Amino acid sequence: MESYDKPFGNYEGLEISDDLHFLIDYVQEAGNYAVSQQTSAVGERKSDRTLVTGTDKMNHRTLQQRTRRKWGSTAAIHGEEGKHLKPGEHALLVCADELDGTEEYGATHRDPVIGQLIKLGEPLPPGAVEIKDSERSSCVVAGVFRHGFLTSVAMYNPFTDELL
Repeated sequence: MESYDKPFGNYEGLEISDDLHFLIDYVQEAGNYAVSQQTSAVGERKSDRTLVTGTDKMNHRTLQQRTRRKWGSTAAIHGEEGKHLKPGEHALLVCADELDGTEEYGATHRDPVIGQLIKLGEPLPPGAVEIKDSERSSCVVAGVFRHGFLTSVAMYNPFTDELL
């Protein structure tokens, strides 16, 4: 266990496990990358009609690289943009939502009447309300399962710099 030197939820100075330290580093790196790419994020619709961006895909590649570097090439990884695995089938499973709230992430404004999100480059209706970063809930979430049980989880909202 090591002590984490930044504020951590309500537990400043909390001693954290190696797994949790790994997750914190990943969610912060992926979240900060998402912020840096937001104005150039290009998205497409998956078969389930949800939005996926290059940021989602790059964050998944980062998760794969970091996980394999730490636990080896056979480490099980469940990602929204990758394979869908079941925790109970693996001694160790790292899972993530590489960018939770992609629709909001790609939006610049909200329609004041119907609340619909308006993406960068789309026409703005009268009275469109700009989405401020402080109001965004898009985040990166990751967890570690050991023998089917969630043992560590971290979530980071890079727009509000909140780490849980």
